[in-house]
Amino acid sequence: MLGAAFPVVPIVGSSSAPSGLWPNGYRYRLRRIIPAAVHQMPSGGTDWVEYKLTDNALRSTANGGKVVNDADWPDLRFETGAGGIIKWERESWDDTTGALVAWLRLGGFISGVNYVVLLYYGKSGITADEADPAGCWAGYVQSVNMATGLDMSGNGRHFTLDGVSSSTIFGAAAGDFV
Repeated sequence: MLGAAFPVVPIVGSSSAPSGLWPNGYRYRLRRIIPAAVHQMPSGGTDWVEYKLTDNALRSTANGGKVVNDADWPDLRFETGAGGIIKWERESWDDTTGALVAWLRLGGFISGVNYVVLLYYGKSGITADEADPAGCWAGYVQSVNMATGLDMSGNGRHFTLDGVSSSTIFGAAAGDFV
């Protein structure tokens, strides 16, 4: 598989909020474009993109936004411009500010062609989180979230924090993973 992990790729574009529902049952979507000049991937390549966005629409409905938070997860779904589901991991989501940080595993690049990423939200009644960390990092022996020590690849190779809390690992305190 061709690919490179953790690129710094700016994601640009405009938002769209149609009336009615999209075919997947979501009410709203944000459209972002990764320009071909930025991704420079060969045809068939795979890449991981850190998707950062703060938008008032991404606040929870309880905080004046449009994201439905029926359970312990927000109703967020990423798709390609062609309608394929994107495997992704949610690093963080702040329901009061609408700040979202997610890692997307993007495949099917075509050399010289812009890549469209669609973020859907506003669907009540979902029964499972649509984030798929294990699918996002599949094929790796280990992909560790350094704040928690958890292996996100699905292989269960977790670290245990020793001498620090997850909130101080990148701060002034220091410790070891065991």
